Amino acid sequence: ENQRAPVLLADASAQIRRYCRRDFLLHTDESVVLYGHDSEILLPQYPVQSVSSVTAVGGGMGLPDVPIPWYTFDGIRRVRIDPGHGIINLPEIWWTSDLYPGTFRIVYSWGYQTVPEDVVMVCTNAVLGVLTAPTMAAGVIGETIGVYSYRLERGGGGVAVALSAADLAALKDYRMTSATVLARLR
Repeated sequence: ENQRAPVLLADASAQIRRYCRRDFLLHTDESVVLYGHDSEILLPQYPVQSVSSVTAVGGGMGLPDVPIPWYTFDGIRRVRIDPGHGIINLPEIWWTSDLYPGTFRIVYSWGYQTVPEDVVMVCTNAVLGVLTAPTMAAGVIGETIGVYSYRLERGGGGVAVALSAADLAALKDYRMTSATVLARLR
């Protein structure tokens, strides 16, 4: 079991990361360029720990990138830029026309400082299910010998980790679903 446990833990961890579509690590000060629809930007990765900076990306008219110190962060996932504020000598056309690209470079920290306890619980229970399986014969899900019989609940027959429906239900809150893309109509 000492030799099998690390491999099984790695396998269960990989399956959980794949199912949840996240790595459960803390990402510090990562930069991303996003489109701001109506001066609102929804940060794609979460949970968001902090927003370090917001910079308006210049564009095709030779406009420079401009740091935006007047942004507000709602503490969850949304950054708002108040177009009523401005920078001296910033062309008015940048805020009032469609020539302004509306893209922002955001530097923010996101992820988990420690792996959530319920995710660790699912991982360890999946591994324990394999380690305590009554047989290591692949494909055998049940057996009867005289009056004694048993049936394995997990797939793999004691040789591979498999997440059960209950495991997937426990991980549902951590699963990243599809994101939406906002498009402007002219």
